[in-house]
Amino acid sequence: MIRRILLIAVSFAALSHPAGASEVESRLLAWAGKYPVPKVGKSTFFEEPEIRKTLSHLTSVDRRRLLTTFAVESPIELIQGFLVSHRCKPHWCPNENVVVVVRPADLAVLVFFYDSGKDLTRCFSTGAPPSALPDPVKESILESHIPKFRDSDNLVEKNQWFDQLSCKVLSRS
Repeated sequence: MIRRILLIAVSFAALSHPAGASEVESRLLAWAGKYPVPKVGKSTFFEEPEIRKTLSHLTSVDRRRLLTTFAVESPIELIQGFLVSHRCKPHWCPNENVVVVVRPADLAVLVFFYDSGKDLTRCFSTGAPPSALPDPVKESILESHIPKFRDSDNLVEKNQWFDQLSCKVLSRS
């Protein structure tokens, strides 16, 4: 009986942390499919210590826009090991939005602010260039402001934006 209880306990522990995943990585991956701002446990997605630390290096104006101005959001996507969070300005989503991309495996973070009125994209990164993102992640980012008319449309093939975009490097500490 004790052996059976121990086996069940070990099985649950293995399920709660995917093979090779750290506790932090597992905690962040648990956000997939959830909205970033409603409370989950004790914090929002952006208040998770590892993400908050990186976002604290944004200017106060950018942080305020990320957390308040961009109040419309969709559930966080998990795409090839990256968590992708989309937020936008109400009634103006394709024109003013922010995308936060986090790779829980190494805590890499990229933040893209897009403002069509100023024809401006500002990018912040912990080091990885946007061009290094997998195509499905790029596709998700592009869909924030370019309509996709058919599921078979490939926005990345038609768009050199990622190759031309340079990011300001943010400190992880």
